Amino acid sequence: MSAAPFDAPLLFDLTGRGAISLTGVDRATFLHGLVTNDVKGLRPGEGCAAAFLTPKGKMLADLTILCTDDELILDCDPALVEKLEGLLRKYLIFNEVVIENRTGETGVLHEREENPKRFLEG
Repeated sequence: MSAAPFDAPLLFDLTGRGAISLTGVDRATFLHGLVTNDVKGLRPGEGCAAAFLTPKGKMLADLTILCTDDELILDCDPALVEKLEGLLRKYLIFNEVVIENRTGETGVLHEREENPKRFLEG
């Protein structure tokens, strides 16, 4: 009997994606006002999909926002990193936030497993 297509975990290397790090006490409040999802509600270890919009609602980029204990990481298309970094800096007024392009320092692995705990433990 052959195994079902997804009996074994699948791991996809997405290294090369764009990564922008936001640190500082105002990071969640700052980003929350610029994207379409509830960033302030994220807890460490959680993430969400979001869109970065112009003030008139035109979509500039889709992102995945990942939350750690002390930073928010914006995962995006690498071609958009410079544009997004510039836009974030443009709106950074009176906020205690540090914006850093971390594309060259990060990697992304996407895992497809029915039971992620089994994958991580074994």
